[in-house]
Amino acid sequence: MMTVLCDCEAIINSRPLAYISENDTDFTPISPSMFIQDIREWAVPDLDLVQRRTCKESRPISVGDIVLVGSDNLKRIHWPLGKIIELLPGKDKEIRLIRVKTANSVLLRPVQRIYPLEVPSPTELPSKLFPQNSPKTVAISDSEHVEAETKLTRSGRKIKVPERFSL
Repeated sequence: MMTVLCDCEAIINSRPLAYISENDTDFTPISPSMFIQDIREWAVPDLDLVQRRTCKESRPISVGDIVLVGSDNLKRIHWPLGKIIELLPGKDKEIRLIRVKTANSVLLRPVQRIYPLEVPSPTELPSKLFPQNSPKTVAISDSEHVEAETKLTRSGRKIKVPERFSL
């Protein structure tokens, strides 16, 4: 029973969440398992490819989103990451095809094979999470030398601030 639970936990934690990249050609997904353990190649087959579509509705796909490009012959951890560069509507004006730029090429894929990452792109995050306040500047005169308040631990010992190299 514990083996099955551990395997299920590993599969859930191997899903891609987001990516961090400084250039547009490096698409490497971040998954929870990268923080917990190494990637295991021998997982329960096909369970990591299952996606429940009835649980929640996904957000609309837009140009510039980072997505996973699904493939039937690869496990999800090996699906390529790509950036949406164009949305192509069908005759009924609904988005049917998507042009995706991956690390190696530009692909044309149907919407059914495109999976947005769980964490939205930084442009979609609410501004209240990242306040745009500028740091306050405080003028300190050299003549006033105020000694810092000594802090004590719970056992009553004095906390000494370590001296660091000034590089």
